[in-house]
Parts: sequence; structure tokens; C-alpha cells
Amino acid sequence: GPTNWMTRDPYKWHPDKLPLSLQDHGNPVRYRNIWIRELTDVAQKEFTFSTELLDRYVGTYQIRFDLSVGIERRGNQLYMKILTPGREHEHPLFAESRTKFFAKDVDSSVTFNTNDQGVAESIAWYMGGDTSSGKKTK
Repeated sequence: GPTNWMTRDPYKWHPDKLPLSLQDHGNPVRYRNIWIRELTDVAQKEFTFSTELLDRYVGTYQIRFDLSVGIERRGNQLYMKILTPGREHEHPLFAESRTKFFAKDVDSSVTFNTNDQGVAESIAWYMGGDTSSGKKTK
């Protein structure tokens, strides 16, 4: 189906398999070594943790000068805000383990690096194939 940057459109029915289109956005592009594989319906394990534990991860993590990841807690749910100048995208996070959380609506995860008291000091942030480190600033 159609795609947008950092958002997921509401589902519209379509056949299970359709042709694949690659975009070039008007720029010279070369494609090579493209692999297509069937996706399985295996669900990731999910855990629910106490608000006390989740609060240890809340904060803002600086990835680079123009990119931060904000973590908020609402109820028993963590939310990741991807913060860039003039833009903000929010995604709910789901616990894969005590320190690793993933988003279901974008290809992203956050692994919290904690101190001896269990409070997050930094993160390993995965987004679309790349992993970056971020230090807690707030």
C-alpha cells in the first residue's frame, strides 16, 4: 500500500502481493542487490512493567545536534518522540525485555543503558537499519 514518511496511513484493502515500486525522487539512483522475502506472522514477545520501572527511562536523549529522542510515560505505556528542528513524530513503545522496547508502527527500537540504580543514562536507538547512541540530557 501507500507509504508516507514517519506515519502509517489507515489500512486499505489490497491484494496480498502487488508489484514493487522503487522511488528515486527525481535524483539519479542505482539499485542493486535487492532482496525480497516473505514476512512471517510471528509476533514479538511483549511484557508489561511497573510505572516505577518505566519512569526510570523517561527523559530526552541527544543523538546528534539536530536529533533527539524523547521518552514519555502515559499510564503503563512508554512513548518515543523523534525530535528534529520543526518536526516531531510520536510512536508508542512496547517492551521486548526489561530494557529493550520497540515500535510497531515504524522500524525502530530503543535499548536503555542503565546505571547501578536502574536509571537510564543513555540509549541505543535503532531506526530503519541504523543504530545510534544517545546520552540523556534531561
